[in-house]
Amino acid sequence: MKFCQVNVFSKRTLGNPLGCFLNPKMNTQELQQLANWMNLSETIFIFPSNVAHYKLRIFTPTIELPFAGHPLVGSALAAKEFGLISNESHFQVETLAGILQLKLVDGQYFVETPIAKEIQLKTSLNDFKALLPDHEIRNGLIVDNGPKWLLIQAIGDDIHNIKFNLGLLKSLLMNNDALGLTLYQVFDKPSDKYESCSVISRSLFIDNEIVEDPITGSANACIGYHLKKFGLLEKVGNQYFAFQGGCVGRRGVVSVTVGDRVWVGGDAEIILTGNYCL
Repeated sequence: MKFCQVNVFSKRTLGNPLGCFLNPKMNTQELQQLANWMNLSETIFIFPSNVAHYKLRIFTPTIELPFAGHPLVGSALAAKEFGLISNESHFQVETLAGILQLKLVDGQYFVETPIAKEIQLKTSLNDFKALLPDHEIRNGLIVDNGPKWLLIQAIGDDIHNIKFNLGLLKSLLMNNDALGLTLYQVFDKPSDKYESCSVISRSLFIDNEIVEDPITGSANACIGYHLKKFGLLEKVGNQYFAFQGGCVGRRGVVSVTVGDRVWVGGDAEIILTGNYCL
């Protein structure tokens, strides 16, 4: 079975790695077991499709997801490596979230993310103050574009300095039926410290225990939706760059475009190729 690993959202090996397998003859339980063994944020399995250029299934080490951003972006390079696409500038991918559009622009792949649904918190935003005692927190909202991300805007010190109470965070997420927390800050101008980005974020999610995701396409798409809803896009523009991964040794940059739908994309490169022997 053909295999490759893609580094997503960075030109260097400082992005989010993605394991990619072509057309495995495995059932869902076996796919989940392989994704667990890979132990990456996500592992994808690419299949032929009758309605799109290819079909994609996305697994974390413990669950299958209908959509995730870095797997969609990385899947384009894997599909090209596997011969499913060539040099198409626009193509379609079949996912559990529906048929999604991808495009190639100046050597970078971008995905049109699913239509987001907003969900009000089941608890009070003030309940999260214990997690962030040194910050002003605003605009708590769950945004669901496949994964359910609980978004909060933080005002104050650099969010990379926050040491989370992981037990409390897990309890709050479970009480709100959310996969994870995405905390973000907006700068008045692009930050030289963070790859000239206007937004920085951290995403922590439940995967048995709380895990910090290196760089998260779905969460950054939700931030774009969040910025638009709360009138913050005028600070960064409809097209901006977001930095993520500083707390886990990565320097990822996500390009975000906000219109009727949110597109996310960025750099990606294949770093490993080979065959997986069952």
